[in-house]
Amino acid sequence: MQNELMIVSNLQFPDDLKSQDDQARNWSSWKKWNAAINEDSAVVGMEFLKEVCETYQGALTKIKNKNEDDKKKIYNDNQSSLTEINSRKKIESKDLEEGQKIAMAAITKRKEEWYTECYQEFEAYLKNNKSKGGIRKALENLFKGNTSAMEREAQAAYQQSFAVRKQLASALEEEMNQQNILHQRKIELVNAKIELDRTKELFRYNKEKEKLQDNFEKSVSEIDRQFRKTLNEVMSDTNIKSYINTVHSSIPAFEGYTCSTTIPECICFGNVTMKIAEKSSVHPEVTQLMMGEVGRALDSSDAAVIKAKLPYCQCLNDGISLFINYSPSERKLYQEYLKMMLLKLFMAFPAGKLEATMIDPLELGETFALFTKLGEEQSRIIDTKVWSQEKDISEAVNILRQKLETMTQSYGDDRTTRLRKEPIRVLAITDFPTGFNQNALRDLQAIVRKSASYGVCIFIWANSEEIAKLQKSQQSVFNEIKHMLHVATATGNGILKLETAKYNNIYLQLDSMPKVQEETNAIINTLAKGIHNSHKKIERFGDMYDDIEDPKNWFAENTIDEFAVPIGIKGANTIVKLIVGKTNGSTAHHVLIAGQTGAGKSTLLHTIIMGTLLNYSPDEVQMYLVDFKEGVEFKTYSKLNLPSIRVVAIDCEREFGLNILKELQKEMKRRFDLFKREADREEISDYRKVTGKKMPKILVVFDEIQELFRGAADDSIGKECEKFLGELLALGRAAGIHIILASQNFNLISSIKPMLFAHAAIRIAIKGSEDSEESVLGENNPGAKQLKDGETGAAVYNEASGKESANIIFQIGYLEKDKRAEYLRKLSVLQNSEEFAGKYENKTRVLLTNAEDDVFNVFNQLIINKKIMRIDDVNTSYCLIIGDGFELNRKFKIGIASGAGQNILMIGNDEKCAASIFYFSILSLLYDKMENEKACKDNMFIYLIDLSAEDEYIEPDNTNFKHIESLFPKQIKHGDMRDMDLLINVVYNILLRRMDGEEASDERVFFMFFGINRAHKLVSGNMYEDSDIGEKSSLSKLAEIMKHGAKYGVNCIVWGENLAGTSKIMGSTIERDFAQRIVFSTDNTTMEQLVMEQNGNTLRTSTAVYMNVDEDVKNTHFRPYEIPAKIWVEKIAKAYHEFE
Repeated sequence: MQNELMIVSNLQFPDDLKSQDDQARNWSSWKKWNAAINEDSAVVGMEFLKEVCETYQGALTKIKNKNEDDKKKIYNDNQSSLTEINSRKKIESKDLEEGQKIAMAAITKRKEEWYTECYQEFEAYLKNNKSKGGIRKALENLFKGNTSAMEREAQAAYQQSFAVRKQLASALEEEMNQQNILHQRKIELVNAKIELDRTKELFRYNKEKEKLQDNFEKSVSEIDRQFRKTLNEVMSDTNIKSYINTVHSSIPAFEGYTCSTTIPECICFGNVTMKIAEKSSVHPEVTQLMMGEVGRALDSSDAAVIKAKLPYCQCLNDGISLFINYSPSERKLYQEYLKMMLLKLFMAFPAGKLEATMIDPLELGETFALFTKLGEEQSRIIDTKVWSQEKDISEAVNILRQKLETMTQSYGDDRTTRLRKEPIRVLAITDFPTGFNQNALRDLQAIVRKSASYGVCIFIWANSEEIAKLQKSQQSVFNEIKHMLHVATATGNGILKLETAKYNNIYLQLDSMPKVQEETNAIINTLAKGIHNSHKKIERFGDMYDDIEDPKNWFAENTIDEFAVPIGIKGANTIVKLIVGKTNGSTAHHVLIAGQTGAGKSTLLHTIIMGTLLNYSPDEVQMYLVDFKEGVEFKTYSKLNLPSIRVVAIDCEREFGLNILKELQKEMKRRFDLFKREADREEISDYRKVTGKKMPKILVVFDEIQELFRGAADDSIGKECEKFLGELLALGRAAGIHIILASQNFNLISSIKPMLFAHAAIRIAIKGSEDSEESVLGENNPGAKQLKDGETGAAVYNEASGKESANIIFQIGYLEKDKRAEYLRKLSVLQNSEEFAGKYENKTRVLLTNAEDDVFNVFNQLIINKKIMRIDDVNTSYCLIIGDGFELNRKFKIGIASGAGQNILMIGNDEKCAASIFYFSILSLLYDKMENEKACKDNMFIYLIDLSAEDEYIEPDNTNFKHIESLFPKQIKHGDMRDMDLLINVVYNILLRRMDGEEASDERVFFMFFGINRAHKLVSGNMYEDSDIGEKSSLSKLAEIMKHGAKYGVNCIVWGENLAGTSKIMGSTIERDFAQRIVFSTDNTTMEQLVMEQNGNTLRTSTAVYMNVDEDVKNTHFRPYEIPAKIWVEKIAKAYHEFE
């Protein structure tokens, strides 16, 4: 173990690897690489991996080099030992060989001597035994046995000697063999000894190698452990996964895309890569370490390279930007990347939170054409269009600069509030600097300075050729712009080389988002809907008050010195108030509000109205709410008993508006007389201070005021309205009368605009169109341009007659519909409680087209309170409540008494209107039936001939004649053409009995004929003549009913489409028997003939004219109610039948 530690310590690791303490200390700075995800996170992480890789490679190299040195040393020692052993082997082998040679030489010598002796003996033998023929003959004889005795004796002696010699030769051979065996054994012994020495040496060598390898492996293992620990402590797989998931979470799901609801922490641009090393140049352990521990952070596309790859993001806190230099040949490719980048931003942020200024000087907006598909909402997010002309570019960039300056003044360093209240702004520029003049460049320079601190996303796609020119002419401007942004150079295929001082050889592969291109249409549609439904920048109504939820805090203000209502918030938390009626010489007493449909005008009016209702009691402020168009915004204030509201008028007729102005003028004069008489003062504030008495100020709200003056130049109503409105604007403030005039565009009433501008110092322009905004601020006021890219609900408040210096840009306070209804319910309960009972007696005068919405009418009072109210002072007179008249202090009603001519004729070609009048006539008669104590409410008293074409106008949820009859079967007899003769005969017989005194006339009967001009059956065949047996025709009976019925309590109510067709049936009875007449939707001739109405064609189609020719000297104009809903009529029927 000591040797192992020594080996590790001798490796001379970098300081960060010598000990765990050193390691923790020296690597600690890297541990924060992803503590707060930002633009540097990926690069810092990759640089850490590269440094770890290099440090690990260096440490391994030192370990391996030392190991190789040690291996060489023991190898050399081994080779020396083996050489020495081999040397000994050679010496010993040589000695053995020399001894063997000597021994074998001695034996060989003796053997040679034997052979010599043997040869010599054989020669002697031959010599002693010579015979004829010589030696050859002797040998032959010897072998053939042809020898003599002597020869045989000599032979025997030779053979004996030869045998001895032969034995001796064998002994020598044996000796030689034994010598060889001995020699071989000696060799084997030497070899065995040498081999043993070799084995010992090899064993020793292997042991050394094993020990060295073991130490090496332990050293490598220890260094590997330390580096793995470092990686896990600094950049673990969990950390990498968390980082990747966090960054990727900013990438919306393309399939089934739904709008985001939260602001993303960051925006992913794509992946950045960094080459760490060639695999061939590093140890395998390095590759294994990197792949094993940080594989998620590596790019495996190139098997020969270790390359780090992480998603690259930028955060809103630090500023999102990209300045790309590309060559002209790459222009189209990188414009496509820009388009996808912008689409990603729109998808990542909540719908409507992003606003873009897009500049496309060469393609005339085509680059960003995708975003113009957002339909009507595009103006809310892309400056109404994409800018391409130099003048427009300069103006657009200047406006964005002004917005940032406004934000600086409004929010300061309050980023949280700014982010909550302001949109995220994007500036996207292609082919920069084309189209940028000197002013635009300076504004861009200023924007870039603030972009990071104010979360402005800037994307500048620059043509490298044009940039080169800019660098020469505007070096300082260009350098600052580049210095403040993330700059990159295109290298092809969407790959960018980042060019900042802190990044070296970092490449960014932009996300081309191929999947999103398949879903583009669906995504754009979803975005359009999301933007449309978003209340982009919303300032809540409640944020302008301290605990407005508690009714104990209501009615806390008074109007003695001023009448102030919060209307919105400027910047972070500055409350903007509408203030009128200031004392001490203020001229801010009346208000002009301009705002297009959908811009927020109604929201502002609701904010003013609700603020007034909750802050001021009814004896401090009274309101008139009048809408001259078919809006429904004020209807909500008619459904509850709110003493603060005197008038609510929807789709108001000009005549009603004139009557309001007349009433206000009378009230103004009354107050002036009162001030003088009781306090010798001229103004309401002084009067209240002197007398101590309360007197409410009057707030008049006229919405769509241009409709009041829509007549011709010689229009009498318009002239009167101008006269009375002028007096009220000039003098009303002293009497406590303050007027708010709202219009989509005050240029629509240019004839009276000078008068309005002279007396209405307070101007409010709501973001919409410049023309609308300038119509109230003035053409020279830049407020309209400042609103150009504002949120929906952004507005300019100016209380100095449009002077630029008085502009205050604010966001209108928004009160949700349900919350408003909740406040109103609580308010109604409070003001109708015992504490307030009898304190405020005035009831709201309501002018509506739908009777169901008027809580004060007799029908709703019957439904709600189960009680009836006397309609007419004459007990014997039945009254019809069929619509709203235009008199301010008198409800419209038609009395129908017994007496000659007391019948009602209606002429008009709008059958739906006629049907509604008939329905309400029936309901009115039923109501009067309950009021008349002499009448039994269960008797049949309404007989109705119905020749209607209801299929043309009746809706399923609305009532009709059959429905009403089904609810009142005992009171109403209803029939059509087939029943006409029968019903006429029934009513005629009732008349006869009454004329003959057989039946009392005090119980009223009503004969109603709907569509009499369609009764062709009455004038066909013999129906002109009475029958031969004396029976009158139905036409004759009808004429008798119309002539005599009213005197005997049988009144007729008749409708015909036109006068000509009706006269054909009724003849002279019209002039004689129908004193009460109603005319609507008909020609001038009929108007003049029946009710003497001049210029009837100037009346609105919703206006009807009533005249009683026996009593009236002036016609009455009124608005018939709309056809009521079945469910409402059913509630009336239920109350009717339960009534005792």
